[in-house]
Amino acid sequence: EMQDMHAEGGAVFTASNSIDFGNNDGWTISAPGSRDVYWVGDDGDWSDPSHWSLTSGGSSGACIPTLNDNVYFDENSFSEGGQIVNVNIEAYFRDMDWSGSLNIPTLDGYGKLHIYGSLTFISEMNILYSQPIYFKSNNVGNAITCNGQTILGSVYFEGLGGEWILQDEFSASGYIYLNKGALVTNDQTL
Repeated sequence: EMQDMHAEGGAVFTASNSIDFGNNDGWTISAPGSRDVYWVGDDGDWSDPSHWSLTSGGSSGACIPTLNDNVYFDENSFSEGGQIVNVNIEAYFRDMDWSGSLNIPTLDGYGKLHIYGSLTFISEMNILYSQPIYFKSNNVGNAITCNGQTILGSVYFEGLGGEWILQDEFSASGYIYLNKGALVTNDQTL
């Protein structure tokens, strides 16, 4: 991850498999490829690689997600009720999808969520997470599906050229900020 790095002196500076968080000068930055990563092993911390797998229900130990990765919580993520995903760091990813999750999982934690794509919650989950959520995509066509869930913190839309299309009612307990991009209500209640 690189941000605010300024290279000078005429040499060629290259950062391979790196994420460009902006305000970098004099660098050639090549991002890692996109991955689908799956939550495994019941409850735990976002920062723990033992909860990330490259396949649904597969072996743990994948690197934690980056802003290029899609994160999935599915039928192989939680084996019993009362399981919590604790966002214990600032989390960066492209799409977050809880479709197929069983046993009413819970999203909680204190690290900010940075979403560079779409978001899908399910009705059969608990959201205790109350930190800010940042939608940062620079692309059109991102979808937000809440399935009756209320976002407890403030929500920021700040992707230059980004677009988010509501698929159902969108409710937040905190403020909603549209700083950059387009929020398409799609005739849904906001």
